[in-house]
Amino acid sequence: FLPHQMMMRAPSPTPPPTPAPAPEELRLSDLDWVGDLGAGGFARVSKARHRRTGAVFALKTAHYGGPGGAANEEAEVLRRAAGSPHVVDCHAMLRGPAGEPAFALEFMDAGSLGRVLCRRRGGGVPEPALAEAAAHCVVGLAQLHSRGVAHLDVKPDNFLASSRGEIKISDFNTSRILYGSAGEHLQVPITAGTGAYFSPER
Repeated sequence: FLPHQMMMRAPSPTPPPTPAPAPEELRLSDLDWVGDLGAGGFARVSKARHRRTGAVFALKTAHYGGPGGAANEEAEVLRRAAGSPHVVDCHAMLRGPAGEPAFALEFMDAGSLGRVLCRRRGGGVPEPALAEAAAHCVVGLAQLHSRGVAHLDVKPDNFLASSRGEIKISDFNTSRILYGSAGEHLQVPITAGTGAYFSPER
């Protein structure tokens, strides 16, 4: 399947994921830091393990302020996207010591498509694997759009892969909700994103 083809690695059996604790049972103090996964202008993401159950999460700690505002917008986007098979699951929204938002997200163990492409830069990527990756990405975006969400930062670094062959959309700090609870159209700014990946009309 795709991540194996793109990384040119023989498939290996993967154990079923450990069930995550229920959201109401998740506490930041129960998570042990395992390692850094990455950082950007808006957040830092770490690998964390739940002390009691052993469940592994990608813990995203946001830099964009305390309670309210952008954090609530991202939480609402993740709530609307819940259950979409091509969108990273959010298990809980937690709060750090200073009130900063921290999202306990599904851990995708093969990393981003951006990193996969960098590793394959010299050898190229088989066209069938690219086609399959693109199909997963388009389905994930369609799922978001059907729930009134515009991602607004579509690029390889924001699509994550697992060793089970899944590809899911991540990173919703610049995403916007296009439709209100009554289905009304909302006006939203679309100036955020990554310049190299803007569509020409933007």
